[in-house]
Amino acid sequence: PIVKDFDNRSKILENSKVEVEDLCLVSFRCYSDMIRKSIDEIDLIEHIPEYVGREHPILSKCRVGVGKGKFKNPRGIAFDKIRHKLYICDSSNCRIQVFNTVGKFLHSFGNEQLHRPFSICLSKEFVFITDEVKNCVTKFTLEGMFKKSFDGGAVKFGRIYGVDCSDEFLYICDLRYQRIYILDLNLNYIKQFGSGEIKYPADISRHSDRIYILSRSVSSIYCYDKYCTLQKEIELSDGEKPMTLTVFMVIDPKGNFLVSDESNQEIRIFS
Repeated sequence: PIVKDFDNRSKILENSKVEVEDLCLVSFRCYSDMIRKSIDEIDLIEHIPEYVGREHPILSKCRVGVGKGKFKNPRGIAFDKIRHKLYICDSSNCRIQVFNTVGKFLHSFGNEQLHRPFSICLSKEFVFITDEVKNCVTKFTLEGMFKKSFDGGAVKFGRIYGVDCSDEFLYICDLRYQRIYILDLNLNYIKQFGSGEIKYPADISRHSDRIYILSRSVSSIYCYDKYCTLQKEIELSDGEKPMTLTVFMVIDPKGNFLVSDESNQEIRIFS
């Protein structure tokens, strides 16, 4: 069942009292995790008081552009809980921008290696980014030093999208071939799963000993165990608004699913 619907555009513009043209990205910080959302006109980083039960929102704004702290088509977001840094895929500027928790620009990296960074995740030592134009996954240090890229080799990636990692493995969604790849953190291919079971995987998140995969077009989340065996398919619907374009997902510590619904311009929260 749906827990709560947040209409991001109306709520944020009402509370922030700023003009749409001044802003370019939306993201929500939920406890210690990040919900990743792609809206080209807006840039806000804020707590949702009604959801997390915390004090006033933290607000950061910037303009569309190419300079430091400016964005063009921002995509994936990852949060370093140890160092308290926010990493954002600045897609059309071909880079990753790094901020602190109050929105202050720290540095950027990836201009020479990235073409259109899409999704991002962090391990204890490294940053992993999928590139939707180069169709590869690229590895950097947390400071932004390039390590290596992998385009699938003999596996031949179709169209890679969402990415997540554990302390040992990297999980990558292939939207075209409708399967999940598992690599080690040195970007060596290990195996794949989900063929014939998953429809258009867009994003992936781990929670406890489960792997959850978001479908881009059928409003479902697929649940796999740690052995990559399908356990169930969770339908995302409240019976009123159909979700036809779901791209990003995160799971909060309580096990709720936060899903970006681009067709309705909302963050949807499901138990």
